[in-house]
Amino acid sequence: MPNKASFDKETKQSNLRFLSMAIPLIMAIWGVLFIFNNALDPSDFTELPQNIREDHVTSLFYRADSWHFPLSLTTSIGEGIPLSLTDSIPLMAMIYKIFNIPTLQYFGMWLLISFGLYSFFAYRISKNIFPNNPLAAGLGSLIFLLLPFIWYHPSYVPWFGGQWLILWTYSIYFKEKQHASLEWYGILALSCLVHPFFAIVCFAIITADLFHLYIYNHSISSYNAASTFSYILTISILALSLVGVFYTSYLSTNLVPIPPLSFSNITGATYNISYLSIGLGCLIGFVISAIIMISSSLTRYYLYYYRALAFTMTLFICYSLIGGLQVTETYHLIFPFLEEGWIKDRVAPLLTSGPRFFIPILLLIPSFIIYTAYSLEKSKKHMGILFLILIFTIEFFLFSPPSAQLEDEFYHLSTKDIAFLDNAQSLEWVYLEEVPLRPQFYDVLAYYAFNNNLSINVAPLIRFPSKYLANLEKEKEEFLNKEFKKNTIYILDPQNTPKELMSQGKTYSLGTVLLFKL
Repeated sequence: MPNKASFDKETKQSNLRFLSMAIPLIMAIWGVLFIFNNALDPSDFTELPQNIREDHVTSLFYRADSWHFPLSLTTSIGEGIPLSLTDSIPLMAMIYKIFNIPTLQYFGMWLLISFGLYSFFAYRISKNIFPNNPLAAGLGSLIFLLLPFIWYHPSYVPWFGGQWLILWTYSIYFKEKQHASLEWYGILALSCLVHPFFAIVCFAIITADLFHLYIYNHSISSYNAASTFSYILTISILALSLVGVFYTSYLSTNLVPIPPLSFSNITGATYNISYLSIGLGCLIGFVISAIIMISSSLTRYYLYYYRALAFTMTLFICYSLIGGLQVTETYHLIFPFLEEGWIKDRVAPLLTSGPRFFIPILLLIPSFIIYTAYSLEKSKKHMGILFLILIFTIEFFLFSPPSAQLEDEFYHLSTKDIAFLDNAQSLEWVYLEEVPLRPQFYDVLAYYAFNNNLSINVAPLIRFPSKYLANLEKEKEEFLNKEFKKNTIYILDPQNTPKELMSQGKTYSLGTVLLFKL
C-alpha cells in the first residue's frame, strides 16, 4: 500500500506535468489574443487585412452554395472555384458549412485553435526527449512558441498557422516506435484540407519516418513498408483530389514565380523573408548546440540515426535556395524537364512556396536545443535545465512579436455607390491586360454581390485554373467587341480602359476601379 510520502510525491509530479503542459497553452492563447486581436470577433470581418477579407468573402459564397464535387468547389463564382486554389482554408470552410454557420468569419477561431495545437505538439516533442522531467519538457515547448516566424506570416496568410501539422509529424518521428503510426493518415488528410504546402511537407517527413523504420530500425518488413507507403500516397492524392487541387484538366502555366532567398526577383519586386527569423535566443542556442554536438561522441550516432530526416531536410534546403519553380511561358529558371507534361501542369504549381520550405527546418531548431539540454542534463544534473532557462530568457526578452496592420480599411459603400449598383444581376471584372492575383476592390464589391444574390466571375487566387483564365479571356473579347450584357456591372481598371468603349454606357469611379453599365 503506498505511503503518504510517495502519494505526495506523485501528486507533485502530476501537478508539475499539468503545469508544464498548461503554461505553453496559456502562452499560445495569450499570443493570439495580443497579436491577432483584430481577427477574434467572428461577426466582424472589416478589421481583417484586405487579403483576408477577400478570402472571407470567397468562403461566404462557398458556404451559401450547395455541395459539389470536389468538396471545396463553389459554383457561385465564375465557372466554379475550388477553395483549395485560394487561401480560404477549406477545412474551416467545410466545418462551417456542415454546421450551417453562413456568415461568421473563422480566421480568428482558426488561429486560436492552431496555436493551441501548436503548443500541445511542441510539448509532446519536448516530452519525448525529456520523458521523466516535466519542467524541462515545459521549458522546451516554450522555446518553440518564441520562434518569431511562427507568428509573423499568419498575420497575413492565416493558413500558415497550420504549422502545428509539421510539429505533429515531428512528434511522431521522434517518438520511439516499432511500427507505422496510424496518426500519419490523419495528418495527411488534414494537411490536404488546409493547404497543399503542408501536404507536401508532411508527406515528405512521414516518408522519411517510414524509411527510418524500415532501413535503420529494421522494425517493419519490406511488405509492410511498401504497403504503408502505398497507403499514405493514395490518401494524399485522394484527399488533394477531393478538396479540388486537381480540379481542372490542367493548371495554367501563367504563374508568378516565388523568388529564392533574396530581396528581389526577376520582376524587380521586393520579397519579404523576415518571417524566416528564429530570434537571437534560438540562434545562440543553435550555435551552442552545434558546438557541443560537434565535439560530442553522439554526433556520428545522431547523423546516422536521423539521416533519413537529414536527407529530406536537404531537399527542402535546396528547393528553398532555388526558389519557387518558375513556370511562366516566357522564362524558365530551372529544371528544363519540367517544361512539358503533367509534372509542369499538375505538380509544379503546387511547389511554388519557395523559401517557405525552410520552415520545417527552422522548426527543428528547438528540438536540436532540447536534445542538447538532454545531453547536458545527463552529464551534470540541472545543467540542461539551466541551459533551457538561459535560451528561454534571451529569446523572451528579445522577442518582438509582429502586429497585423490593415493594408487598406474596408470601404463601406455610400448611398450614391449603391444607387449605381442597383438593379444589377451580375458583377463582371474585365482584365484587358494581365490577370492579377488579387482582384481590385474584390472584398467590397463581392461582399455586395453576396448580400444581394448577384453572380461574380472572379476570386482571389493563388493557382489559376486554365478554365477560369479561358473564361476571363472570352469575357474580355466580348467586352472589347461591345457585346455588353444587360443588368451587368463591369469592373475595370481606369488606367487601361479605352475611352471609346466608355462612351457606350454609364461610368462611375469607385475607389481604385471604374464601374461601367449600359
